[in-house]
Amino acid sequence: MNKLLTLCISIVSTIGFGPSQTIDAIKMKPTELPKEYKSSQDIEYQAIQSKLLYKNPEMYRFILGKTIEKQFQTFEHKEKKGSLSYFEFDRDAN
Repeated sequence: MNKLLTLCISIVSTIGFGPSQTIDAIKMKPTELPKEYKSSQDIEYQAIQSKLLYKNPEMYRFILGKTIEKQFQTFEHKEKKGSLSYFEFDRDAN
């Protein structure tokens, strides 16, 4: 699971958003997942900081800008679950 999440984070961080890209364009597609992984509708974060950011992104507005959109995807493998967060802000990250 850690390898998959690291890969997902690496891919998302190198792609970035262009003016016409949306979160749906960079989310993992079901066909991109190995067969032993399942999608889940529940949000499951490994760190409290990730959960705080997703639940209340306005808390970080002075650093990141205003949140335009946010989504998550959760993946399950055996007994482990983990979520990926996707955010779109009104300005570029510095």
